[in-house]
Amino acid sequence: SIFSPPQAEQLDHKATILRHIVEQPSSWFPQVAGSDQDSSHKSLRQALSGLSDEGIVLVDDERANFRNIGDTRTEVLRYCKVARYDELYRNCGPL
Repeated sequence: SIFSPPQAEQLDHKATILRHIVEQPSSWFPQVAGSDQDSSHKSLRQALSGLSDEGIVLVDDERANFRNIGDTRTEVLRYCKVARYDELYRNCGPL
């Protein structure tokens, strides 16, 4: 079957989506609903039950993606802002 992620209107920002993943991991990882007999499903379920905001890192080149300044005011606690190049860089070509 094909995975269909949650499509709620409140999931309009990367920070809000990450918060939703922490709060409802089974919506984002449907394989968690697998049988307890399957050890991979059981270990995944255990790992996701301990998921927290502090355990997620967002890597992005846009600072605005780390904080939702809308109604929810959700923030990503751990992030890495990377540089973006729209030029030819040394002998590497366009980056």
